[in-house]
Parts: sequence; C-alpha cells; structure tokens
Amino acid sequence: MYRSLPILVLVFAAVSLPAYAADPTLTLEASAEREVLQDWGRLTLFIERQADRAPDAARDVNAALDTVRKLAKQQPELTVKSGYYSTYPVYAKDKISAYRVRGELIVESGNLDALSAFSGAAQPDMQVAGLDFSVSPALGRKVRAELMQEAADAFAAKAQAAAKAFGFAGYGYKELQLQDEGNIMPIRPMAMARAGMASMSADSGVPVEAGKERIAVRVQGTIELKK
Repeated sequence: MYRSLPILVLVFAAVSLPAYAADPTLTLEASAEREVLQDWGRLTLFIERQADRAPDAARDVNAALDTVRKLAKQQPELTVKSGYYSTYPVYAKDKISAYRVRGELIVESGNLDALSAFSGAAQPDMQVAGLDFSVSPALGRKVRAELMQEAADAFAAKAQAAAKAFGFAGYGYKELQLQDEGNIMPIRPMAMARAGMASMSADSGVPVEAGKERIAVRVQGTIELKK
C-alpha cells in the first residue's frame, strides 16, 4: 500500500574542545519518509432552495437533509455529519425579494467505492459540492510510529559512526528533538470541476481515484562524544 523511502541526513557541527576538557558535542539530523496511498474519502453534499419566505425554503432544505442523512445511516461503512448551513436574503431593487437557504452534509468513509455509489444515490435530493481524499487517522498513526523508529535507528547509527570517525569510543545524548512533518503535498488525481460534479445524472456516482501523501518524521539532536 506504501513504500518506504528513507532519507538520512547528517549535519556535522564543529567539534568544540573547551579548555575545561568537557566532552565535545556534535549536531546530527536524520529523517525518514514514505509515500502513502490515501485511504479515506470525504464527500460534501449540498442543497439550496429559494422561496418568498425563509421558513418555506428551510422546510425544503431540511427535508432533503433528513432524507439523505437517514440514507447514509443505513450503510454502516459510512459516517455522516452536518456541515455548513445558512439563510440569507435575496435582494431586487434594494428590497428583499426572497430568501435562500443552503445546507450541507459531510459523508466520510474508508470504503471509497461505497462513498462513490452513495454520491449517486443521494443526488436526487442533494448535489455534490466536493470530494477530497486523505490518509485515515489509523493509517497515519501506524506509519508515523514506524517512521519514528526508522528515524531514531538512523540517528543512532549515524551518531555511532560519527563518534568512531572522530576517534571516540562512543557517545551520549545531550538534546533530542522529534519533528512530525505531517502529510506533505497531497496529490489528488481526480480532476473534475465542482460544476461538473453538480450536473451529473442522479444515478451517476462520482469517479473515485485516490492519490498519495508523503509523511515524514525528522530527528534532530546534539550528542556528546565519549572517550
């Protein structure tokens, strides 16, 4: 599902030898990263209605939201929650001529095929505003834990090699920093305009093709060289 692309960087600082013969220090850096296939989808559905009275427009919007919410809850692989909701006046000749109401639902799943199928099933009542992909929290935690170990092992190996290269028997840790660089440069190959999504037929699901994200972990620190 993903492949490991370890990147190991070693940065040497000047070895300092103070007069009071303290252990000299060395600054090192190591990192590890992977490209991870996005396994989580987030579908945003919307409905807009306009009427002379705000309650009339809201009634139609609320009915559609309720219908699609119930439809989503019938599928255990989907999670659904309320999204953006607004009511605002429409003006004509400096006077309020009508009211427009917009409501959104957000449907998420790790089953991308089910999410695509649901986008088509929901379209008689609501339209598609957008579809985004990401790495799921569970997969992200797993990959980060593995990368942390890889980066730590690489840091220790480089520290030992550096100590040996400078003629020292070993080293000790003086300061360590762990940086989670997060999900970098998500790639979404699904090139479809939102306007195109909204005009799809009611029985057509949104085409799904997840991309990849790069997750990286970096270790920086200072070691003391030991005789």
